[in-house]
Amino acid sequence: MIGLDLTRWARVQHADGSVELTAPPNHPGFAAHRRATLRIRHGVRPIEVLDRVCDSLAAARGWRIERSDRTERLVTRGGEYAALRHLTATVGDETWSWPVGLIAGDEQMTVIDGLARSPNIVALVRDVLAETLSVSAFQRIRMVPYRPPAGWFGVRRTMATLWLAPEAPRAPAAIVVCDAVPRGPAERTHTLLWPLEAPEHAARIEIDGAVLPGEIATWSVGGRIWAVVWLADPRWSVRAALQAGDDQHLVVLRDLVRSIELPPLPTNALPTGLDLGWMAT
Repeated sequence: MIGLDLTRWARVQHADGSVELTAPPNHPGFAAHRRATLRIRHGVRPIEVLDRVCDSLAAARGWRIERSDRTERLVTRGGEYAALRHLTATVGDETWSWPVGLIAGDEQMTVIDGLARSPNIVALVRDVLAETLSVSAFQRIRMVPYRPPAGWFGVRRTMATLWLAPEAPRAPAAIVVCDAVPRGPAERTHTLLWPLEAPEHAARIEIDGAVLPGEIATWSVGGRIWAVVWLADPRWSVRAALQAGDDQHLVVLRDLVRSIELPPLPTNALPTGLDLGWMAT
């Protein structure tokens, strides 16, 4: 850990809402390598893949990316998903170490990047990503990772994602993947938004290979297959559905459900005295 006491770093607020922090000249991790900066921006919309975030940042700042390492997947202490990539960029006529990380929410993300001659900047960005907290983390309705159906077109809706079959609009098939919901009152609210219910005559069987125990109910309407999957344990419930599909679409639904991951548990409490909240103001 490269000294997460950032209170002595010089601080500048930019017009885009980001905060840029510059290491003091005598910082033990960077003093021998001249300047080091850390830039943090909360509430970035829309959510983008890390490739696009890196490319857009480089283009906006007039930097040239020379090398890009593989993406590192992280989970923050608050139980949020994050990603980090170490790049090498030419800034002016010099080459710098440039790690870029993001924390993904449901509708917005936090972007954190650093710039330094020393590779220590990668560890610092990783630490700040891991320690960044959200008061809504973990126990909230939230998207979860899964393997998107190949060739299907995804559309984000309120607390769910709608996937349209590759044959759309010629074929009406669609898959709905609801966000994970904490067990309790939130389930009732979510059910009002997405009333995925199966009729009494639907065939019901347990679904195997999923991250949670659950069942799949299937029935047909006008020769098309409809299905609802409900997964649940004492902490979370996740629902998904096939609407107006066929046998192959049902296979796609099953494969998608088996790839769903649960929200991670938050890790231990933060070290005493560590307060990063001031960076967001």
